[in-house]
Amino acid sequence: MASTVNFAGISSGIDTKAIIQATVAAQRVPITRLESRKSGYQDQISSIGKMTSALNELKSMMEEMSDTSNVLAFNAVSGDEDVLTATINGAASSGSYDLTITELARAEKDRSAQFTSKFAPVKAGTMTLTTAGDDPVDVTIEEGDTLADVVDKINASGAKVDASLVSDGTNTYLQVVATDTGYEIGGNADDALIITESYTGADGTELGMTQAVQAKNALFQMDGLDVEQRSNTATDVIADVTLELKTKGTTTLQIDSDREGTKEKIQAFVDKFNEILDLVNDATTTGEGSTAVDADPALTRVRSDLRQIIGATVAGISGTAKSLSQVGLRTTSTGSLEINTTAFDAALDKDPRALARLFTQPDTGIAAKFLAKIEGYTDSVDGTLGNRTKSLNMRIDDADKQITRLEDRLESLTTRLTRQFTAMEQALSVTQMQNQALTAALFSG
Repeated sequence: MASTVNFAGISSGIDTKAIIQATVAAQRVPITRLESRKSGYQDQISSIGKMTSALNELKSMMEEMSDTSNVLAFNAVSGDEDVLTATINGAASSGSYDLTITELARAEKDRSAQFTSKFAPVKAGTMTLTTAGDDPVDVTIEEGDTLADVVDKINASGAKVDASLVSDGTNTYLQVVATDTGYEIGGNADDALIITESYTGADGTELGMTQAVQAKNALFQMDGLDVEQRSNTATDVIADVTLELKTKGTTTLQIDSDREGTKEKIQAFVDKFNEILDLVNDATTTGEGSTAVDADPALTRVRSDLRQIIGATVAGISGTAKSLSQVGLRTTSTGSLEINTTAFDAALDKDPRALARLFTQPDTGIAAKFLAKIEGYTDSVDGTLGNRTKSLNMRIDDADKQITRLEDRLESLTTRLTRQFTAMEQALSVTQMQNQALTAALFSG
């Protein structure tokens, strides 16, 4: 079967459209190269964005791990949680304690004389509220104020009290309760809340506030030591431990280092560190694992800088553990970080605070070094990664301008070639018509 050829040239039989397309395609090669280069820049910017985000997450982690309580974990176990509970706030020390609670702290409550309802009028005047250690606060009672109005004014006054209405089923009372429990240690319990009244009005009923419940301080013994606290929450009895007194009674408290909890904190750090290495590897290596020709130097520098910190000795600390490798954090053959459980457990058994010191040592510790290095990369004004992104965006802008100029040239070339081939076809057409006319004239004679 014979093949059919479609000639675009009407007169010449030449596929001029194909010639134009081929010519333009040959001239498009520089544009294709620029677009490929631009795509590479965009990939680099994306990789830098991911790296910046991961580094900022590591920065937040290092800010926390500058404190021992966010490196080491401890358990506080109460022998009877109905009597006492405890939470760890920092780097507590291991130990056991015997506690006997003999009194719980409570706030003073004062109550008014009886009123028929919350709408009953109160005599105009001034009510002065003074809580232990605070300045007096005046509450002005105006003519026509009801008992409910006085409650609202007290609660809006800024005094460290809470006012409410209570009822015995028949009568209504104003009750004022000190916000803080207890009273000043060594002071008088009746001074926890002092209410004075001064009346100038003629109508209504005076409040007649009297003490309904006397303030008490919490009293307990800890290993034979008598302790008095204004609150049932004691934060300064055992360093870095908060005690919550629940009821009178006797119990024990055991504080121990939490090996698994500590390992979880360190594993989170290891995972974040390895995540950053993976980001660098993904952006700078080929599928075969070798370094890519166009590997971004800013990213490869991140990898080398962070590895250097991990492997360095921490200056200025005492003890035998002066590097992460000595507490079981070691690099693998691929450069990632891992916890050697045997070495890690042995280090915690020997001196758990040695691990913390490696991270928390001011200026030279792991946390401080990471924070300084990350700041140099991610600073919004002159950080290395930010500047690298700006540079790549400038290259993209330059590539866009070059592409626009070349596209304009191709458009002009297409127009010129189309015009030239059209003129050629028209000239051929005229020639062909002249030939046909001459041939017809010759043969007609």
